[in-house]
Amino acid sequence: MKKYAILAMVLGLAGCASPPPPPPVLTLNIIGSTGQNPGASGLGRAVAVRVDQLAATGKFQSTDVYTLTGNESAALGTEELGSSAQYIVSPGQNLTETINLTPGATNAGVAVLFQDINHSTWKLTAPVAAHGPTVLTLHINGLTATLGG
Repeated sequence: MKKYAILAMVLGLAGCASPPPPPPVLTLNIIGSTGQNPGASGLGRAVAVRVDQLAATGKFQSTDVYTLTGNESAALGTEELGSSAQYIVSPGQNLTETINLTPGATNAGVAVLFQDINHSTWKLTAPVAAHGPTVLTLHINGLTATLGG
């Protein structure tokens, strides 16, 4: 009889446990402008957007575009979690992308690979939630990218 009482208590306590938190998910809204990434003629061109999952932002912020795109693993080391995602954004195009984040990711690192990279604002970071949804919006206009919640 004691065995059954103990078993009932254990099962009762197991039923009281709270469910695990939802996994972290990033929804990234990308809003391109018709004048983004302008060429010599001034017309907008398509641009590549990279999204990295980061445990910290120091290495991402300090690396140059050539190292980031040529040897991402060496550039970011242990700060990079999971693989990066890349999207091509045409002038005036809007995209919504959903990224399942790796546990431990604290920030999203976004690199907008403008043709005239030396005269652009191309590298951005924003915090992401440890559990559940994070919604960020990336605006691309001319040679400037902005990222916010």
